[in-house]
Amino acid sequence: MDANGVSHAHISLTGSPTFDFTEGRSTFVAYKLPEVEANTVEVDTYVSSDLLPLATVFRPRVLFLDAGLKEVGDGKLDPMEKGSKFLGDAYYFATTPIPPSAKYIVVYAASSANTDRLVARSANGSLYGLPNAYEGDISIILK
Repeated sequence: MDANGVSHAHISLTGSPTFDFTEGRSTFVAYKLPEVEANTVEVDTYVSSDLLPLATVFRPRVLFLDAGLKEVGDGKLDPMEKGSKFLGDAYYFATTPIPPSAKYIVVYAASSANTDRLVARSANGSLYGLPNAYEGDISIILK
């Protein structure tokens, strides 16, 4: 995470650590929160493919830890809203408050068993439930 509180990460099955969270084993990224004034964190997650029948999405969850690495909060990041950027990829985003005592943030993949699929609409209007994946691209933005 940079000094402004922004990070872009690719989480992968082969290159990211795993941990046994309460929802189950998952890939994750973790950062020390920078010394910036921020009350919330936005997590963006990007669809893996423009071809919706083949697309998946990393469905994020957030944990906050204090200086002693004790959990001080979590964020389900539900509901996620669809976003778009000019000439950019489709993505979904959600925000959650940052606990005042938080010094670290951990972003991990939600369990498919405990999480509804995000729904995407194709150009012809068809709806697709995007399967949750343990890998994908995310952005973390402190606000």
